[in-house]
Amino acid sequence: MNQVSTDFSHERSDIDEVTTQIAVTVPQAEFEKRIEAEVVKLQPQVTLKGFRKGKAPLGMVKKLHGERVRFEVSQRLISETLYQALVKEEINGLTLSFVTVMDRLLKAANTLPA
Repeated sequence: MNQVSTDFSHERSDIDEVTTQIAVTVPQAEFEKRIEAEVVKLQPQVTLKGFRKGKAPLGMVKKLHGERVRFEVSQRLISETLYQALVKEEINGLTLSFVTVMDRLLKAANTLPA
């Protein structure tokens, strides 16, 4: 799903002259909706023994690929919502490439945001 979420809130805290902290909150329903859409999109590509390609039950697809999908969706939401918050707050010193680097670091550390 390439749709950018507009259903989020953010809070800006200026730490000092050059440091700003932005906390972004995405509703759980939006997060779950994105996960469900991604699993449905993945289903036709999944091959499981005993099922024709793309015909595996959705529940099995979730069970086998759910963690990876949750991680990918969370990373996408981080990028999208943080970028939107930066635009709304008119912060120009941080670019999208920095967000991408942050996403790669999170993936390398194999951590999910709390």
